[in-house]
Order: sequence, then C-alpha cells, then structure tokens
Amino acid sequence: MEATDVIRLRVDPKTKSEFTEKCAERGTTVSQALRELINRELADGASPAERFQAIMESARLKVESSGIEEPTIDEINEYIAAVRQERRSDLKKAS
Repeated sequence: MEATDVIRLRVDPKTKSEFTEKCAERGTTVSQALRELINRELADGASPAERFQAIMESARLKVESSGIEEPTIDEINEYIAAVRQERRSDLKKAS
C-alpha cells in the first residue's frame, strides 16, 4: 500500500456533522470526499473562483448566442422556489 500522510482540519461540530451526513448520503466518507477535492484541485490547477468565473462566462456566451433574454432575479427566485418545493414533495413521498 502506498504511504499516506494525515491532514488535520478544524471545523465547528455542526459543520462536521452536516458534512459527514452529506457524505454518507452520497455513499462516501469524509476522507474520500476530501481526497477527491484535493485531487481535483491538483489536476485542474484552477481555483474555485476561477472555475466559477469560467462557468459564468460560458453561460453568458450561450445566452448571448441563443438570443434568449437573461432571466430576471424574480424569475430565478421563482425557479429556485419551485425546485425546492418539488424536492420537499419528493422527500415526503419517499418517507
């Protein structure tokens, strides 16, 4: 087995608990999730802010080339509310 090293990270207990739960829902562990994040960062070379900017630029170009008007903040908020409502409904059906 390849030699490994340990990274210690301090977070508040609530954040740790929520992240651990989220990882379990995805069928992974906290260690696996953090290793994937580190490997992605090393492979990509771009910071999260740089990736976000690239995504936003790509979206802007797609909107401009499609001729579709950019959604208003109210339309975005309505969409988010609808998706959240749908997810709540799905969770109620599943339980």
